Amino acid sequence: MSISTVNTGFVSSSHCGQHKDTLTCEEEFSVVLGNFNTMSRPGSSNTVSPGSDGSDTEKRDKNKYGEPQKYDPTFNGPLKNRSCTDILCCIIFIVFIAGMFVVGYFAWLNGNPNKLIYPTDSRGQICGYDTQVKDKPYLFYFNLVDCASTASLIELQCPTKQICVSQCPNSTWMGVTDGITYELPSPIGGPDKIDWDKYICDYDVDPKTSDKSPSELFEDNDCASYYLESSPLYGRCIPSFVVDAITQEKM
Repeated sequence: MSISTVNTGFVSSSHCGQHKDTLTCEEEFSVVLGNFNTMSRPGSSNTVSPGSDGSDTEKRDKNKYGEPQKYDPTFNGPLKNRSCTDILCCIIFIVFIAGMFVVGYFAWLNGNPNKLIYPTDSRGQICGYDTQVKDKPYLFYFNLVDCASTASLIELQCPTKQICVSQCPNSTWMGVTDGITYELPSPIGGPDKIDWDKYICDYDVDPKTSDKSPSELFEDNDCASYYLESSPLYGRCIPSFVVDAITQEKM
C-alpha cells in the first residue's frame, strides 16, 4: 500500500508551512511516518487515527522481546556463582595425556622407527639399513600367491619367505623347466645347461655350488621357484603391471 492512497494528511513542503501554528514540520512528518509504518506491518488495519505515532510499535516490541539491555560500564559478565565442573574427568584426561607421552618416550628409546618406514625380511633385518643388507634396499617375496591368502589378509603379514635384494627382477622367470633340464643327461641337460644367474635364493644358499637339484631348492624354499617382472613400490618388489595400474590411477 503506498502512502499516496492513504488519507494520513501527508505533508509536503508547501503543506507544512500552512500548519506552523499547530505542529512543526518535523513533528508533523514524524506523525505521518509513524502512521505509515504501522499500516505497513502484516495484519495491521488500513485505517489509522491521525493522532497515532510509533509508540504502539515500541510497546509491541517490548512485549515480544523484553526490555532492551542498557549500557552499564561496570558490567563484567555473568560471573556470579560460577565454578569449574567435571574436575574429576579433567584430571583423568590429563593423566591419560601424560601417559601417552611416557609411552611414546619409551617406544622411541627402545624401539626402532625405521621398521615402520623400511621393509624387513624374514629374519627381521631392515632392507637398505642393517649392515648385512645395506646394499639391498628392496624386499623380494618368494611366492606372492601366499600373500593373497585369507590368513595373510587377516594377520596383515605375508607368510612366504622374504629377502632383501639389490634390485627387483626385470623379467619373468619360471624354474619348473630347470628341474627337468637338470635331470636330463648331457649334452641335452645337466647343471651346465641351467642359467644359475636367474636364481634368487636365500642369503646363505648358492645354487651353483649346492648339492641340491633345482627341484629340491624349490621344495625346501631355498630359492624362489618363479618370479614376475617387478618394480619397486615403497621398497617392495611388486609385479610391474600392478605398479603401472596404481601409477595410472593416481594420474
